[in-house]
Amino acid sequence: MTEIAYDFGYYDQSHFIQDFKQFSGYSPKLYYDGKANDIFYAPK
Repeated sequence: MTEIAYDFGYYDQSHFIQDFKQFSGYSPKLYYDGKANDIFYAPK
C-alpha cells in the first residue's frame, strides 16, 4: 500500500488511506479484498 501511496504523490500511506476512505467510504484493504458492499469490481 505504501508504494501505491507514493506512486500517487502522497507523502505517506496514512494520508492515502484517509483520502481513499473519504472518497469511497471503505478502507483500501476492504476494497481490494472484495469485501466492500455496493461497489462494482472490474474483472481481473
